[in-house]
Amino acid sequence: FGTNAAGTTGGGIHLEPTGGCTVERCRFYGNTAVDSGGGAFVGDGGSLAESETPPIILNCSFSGNVVSGEDGTGGGATLLPGLDFIGKPPVLIARGGLFGCTIVNNSAANGSGVSGGIDGPKLDYFAISVINCIVFDNVGAYTGGPYLEPNWYYCCTAFLNPSESSKALSIRYEPRFVDQLGEDATAGTGDEDLSLTPGSGCIDAGYTYPPETSEYNGDFDLAGSTRVLDDPLSGDTGFGGPPVVDIGAYEFLIGGFNDFDICWWTGLG
Repeated sequence: FGTNAAGTTGGGIHLEPTGGCTVERCRFYGNTAVDSGGGAFVGDGGSLAESETPPIILNCSFSGNVVSGEDGTGGGATLLPGLDFIGKPPVLIARGGLFGCTIVNNSAANGSGVSGGIDGPKLDYFAISVINCIVFDNVGAYTGGPYLEPNWYYCCTAFLNPSESSKALSIRYEPRFVDQLGEDATAGTGDEDLSLTPGSGCIDAGYTYPPETSEYNGDFDLAGSTRVLDDPLSGDTGFGGPPVVDIGAYEFLIGGFNDFDICWWTGLG
């Protein structure tokens, strides 16, 4: 979904299903919205039946999307989770989130713990979950607007301080993309290559779901490669496995060196 525009929410797509839904293996780039969800606006915040899958954004990328409104939120994506009651006495929780996504170079006035990357609705108990995601180089306030901080786990984010990052089992390193801006050096034009270079701290660093919940890893990454692959040159710093899933929308493919077995990363672009 590229270079689309919306007058209110969801520049790339606006999806408010009755119940749950999954948006999987999609690219959102260069889209604009005025109020919320520059790339995507997913979910309606309604109640879920026991058997319904919550709203999920899985193995997607968001680059160069913009929310232009003065109080806008979620430059990359806005997700409203399904609401459910669990336990005795029942407690209201939020079900849904972003899994295995790459969210870079988006912008909005307000985010939810990220610079215009993603946001979730304010609830009494829990916000959305953000797991195995790269959220980097977005522009806008880290907090603000009508949203709580998401629950971060096994992510690559620069805005968390070292203590917060450790608590969230996340890393703060540069993700080291192959080409974050593309040949034209401009985010959101569709020529970005957000796959990982050898030596990235995101390789084998995610949360690997057990077989009974492996749908939260997905069978394939955004490029169509098998979702969980092992890199023998990277330590398994994540959870589960082996093999251990990578953080972000792309699994690292072994063999990313040149003929001299040398690889170097030159920074942004």
